[in-house]
Amino acid sequence: MHLTKIKDIKGFRIFKDFSWPDNLDDFARFNLIYGLNGSGKTTLTNIFSDLEHRRPSSASSLHFEFGDKTVDGKLPQTVSIPPVRVFNRNFIEHSIFEDPAQQELAPVFYLGEDSIEKQKEISDLRSKVETVFEDLKSLESQKFAKQKGFDKFCSEGASNIKNALTRPGGRFNNYNRPAFESRVEELLASSGTRLKETERGQLLGVAHAQLMKTVANVKLPSIKFMELAQRVELLLERSVTASVIEELRDNPKLGQWVQTGLNLHQHHFETDHCLFCNQSLPESRLDDLEAHFNDELNRFQDELDNQIQSIKSSISSINDFELPAAGLLYQHLQADFEKSAGRWKSSKLSVVNFLNTLVSALKTKRENPFKRMELRDYLFAFSTAAKDSNWLLKTASIALDASQNIAAQFGLEVIDRINNLIDEHNRHSSSFEQEVRDAMNRLADDMVLSALDEYQQYKDELRQLDVSLEDKRSERDRKKARMKQLEEEMRHHVKAAEELNEEVAAYLGRRELTFEASDSGYRLFRHGEPAYHLSEGEKTAIAFMYFLKTLEDESLNLTEAIIVIDDPISSLDANSLYSAFSFMKTKTSEAAQLFILTHNFQLFRLVRNWFDHMNRGRKKNALNAHMYRRFST
Repeated sequence: MHLTKIKDIKGFRIFKDFSWPDNLDDFARFNLIYGLNGSGKTTLTNIFSDLEHRRPSSASSLHFEFGDKTVDGKLPQTVSIPPVRVFNRNFIEHSIFEDPAQQELAPVFYLGEDSIEKQKEISDLRSKVETVFEDLKSLESQKFAKQKGFDKFCSEGASNIKNALTRPGGRFNNYNRPAFESRVEELLASSGTRLKETERGQLLGVAHAQLMKTVANVKLPSIKFMELAQRVELLLERSVTASVIEELRDNPKLGQWVQTGLNLHQHHFETDHCLFCNQSLPESRLDDLEAHFNDELNRFQDELDNQIQSIKSSISSINDFELPAAGLLYQHLQADFEKSAGRWKSSKLSVVNFLNTLVSALKTKRENPFKRMELRDYLFAFSTAAKDSNWLLKTASIALDASQNIAAQFGLEVIDRINNLIDEHNRHSSSFEQEVRDAMNRLADDMVLSALDEYQQYKDELRQLDVSLEDKRSERDRKKARMKQLEEEMRHHVKAAEELNEEVAAYLGRRELTFEASDSGYRLFRHGEPAYHLSEGEKTAIAFMYFLKTLEDESLNLTEAIIVIDDPISSLDANSLYSAFSFMKTKTSEAAQLFILTHNFQLFRLVRNWFDHMNRGRKKNALNAHMYRRFST
């Protein structure tokens, strides 16, 4: 692959806006560019140097053409192009004599016989490197297995959360391993608390619930227990004023029976005979009975009857009072609701027993209207007969201390708890989606928290394996670097140094400068002493000879390379000039493509004659060498 042309150079030093002219011949295999100082030759070699090192050019635009391929000089590292080698002033300064205190050349290496001692060390290192490779293989196998286990652990953790919390339209329906790992890392950096089992059960109920209708609050029949107890107490303590017939007073059942009979005589039958035995009634008997059962008694008994009927009505209301079914509430509220409903059954029984006791007391009072009674005595008697110690304690407390809150004593506050649960149910329905999201997030975090310890253990073990692997790799690299160093040191510098000595002597026409191989390259001597303060001609000559020697390096295939040479002579006499040209011609004749740039007219004539000889007999469109003249602008 040959460089055909430099299509354009814009914004780079002297080349402000260069484009390859249509009437300018393409580059040939051999190319001579002649121009005075300041015409841009050095700038061109810098462009080639950037291409050699695959460095992006600082030009605003730079494009090369390699046949039908265009290469952007600002992106040379992205394409495959032939190797490039450039000799110019930068090569002399940076590659040869950059460090004045260590005026050494980097050696040109040729493979030679191995040193026995170094070969033994290399063999020993090679064995150790193989052992390190085995260790690395084992560690990598361990890491692979551990990573596989870790990946499976994370995948299963994500899958468990997904399976537990999947619901129509839910955010965890597509929960995956990256989301799981991300949340684990977040919770590792913060403090989290696991859910209790009861909390977890409630939240699961919320997470999987369906939206339910609201439920109306319940309301107990209005019964003012304290007022009722006090009213009954007063009725029991009252006594009717009348002309009492002792026989009827002392026998309430007989009195009730006689009172019924008197009512029949007064309102239904007009007769002076007893309706029971058909005997004649004594003349004053009806008057005596009417005096016993007077209007006051009748009014009192009516009052007792009304109170009894009112209490019975309250009992019916209590018995008819029903709680909503637990199934109408969300699952996470049902357990508390059922517990409260059970307490209500107990409270209801106590209330009904209490009211029935009041009814019984009032009925007894009706049968004994002339007798004073106390409610507490009757309550104690009734409760003892009922064998209900819990009810006994409650009713006894009421009887002994009227300031007690009877509703609280009966546990009727449970209705408030039931209504609170209903309110919570209704709030949950009104914010159902948010409640479900919150519950699912808490459940997911709880499942992640349960995995933290095992996750951290995996991470620690993987981290330790990484450290071990890095240590082993460093050990391997150190040993391989030492092997490479030994192999490089085993290459023979002597032959290269001797060849350089002969070529420099022929190049300069004298043998005052010589090379000696050192550990890192070559050291220069003049008449056996370290050579300092070299002349410009000597520097250029040595650098150019070294450059030509590098073209023989085994890492470079000269027949595929582009060689660029900028003024290889500086302050040389005529003999040295001819010698330089001869070396250049010999060492570069096999190059795939050659560019020679000079301002020296003598060198120009020598190269021109060489190129003219190559072109002799060729047609213009088949020339093997082109010559260009660059004018300063």
